[in-house]
Order: sequence, then structure tokens, then C-alpha cells
Amino acid sequence: MEKSTLQRDNEVIPLTSSEASLLKIFVSRIGEYLSREDLISLTGVDAGSRTIDVQITRLRKKNRRRP
Repeated sequence: MEKSTLQRDNEVIPLTSSEASLLKIFVSRIGEYLSREDLISLTGVDAGSRTIDVQITRLRKKNRRRP
């Protein structure tokens, strides 16, 4: 199984499968409004809507992380 990562400058940032799935959705739908329900449906997450919030928070933190 291939691991998903982001690369910024020389830094490689590992992503969980959920984070990678969300990021692919965001990249493929730039400029579109996506509700929690949309994201739950598109990712196939079978959990509470707050799960999506947690994944988005983690992606944001990884984006801000600096070496």
C-alpha cells in the first residue's frame, strides 16, 4: 500500500488515508462549497460529522507546520 504525503520545499509531510482522501476532494473541487454532509458522502466516512472537522483541523496544522 502506497503512503500519501505532501511535499513543501524539502519537507515531506505524511498524510493519513482520510487526510489524503479529503485533500483529493478539495483539489478536485476548487471554489466549490462543500458541506460536512457532502464531505461525509464523498469520503465514505461512516462516523459523526465532527470526524470530518478533526481531519480538516489536522490538514490545516500540517499546512502550517514549519521545520
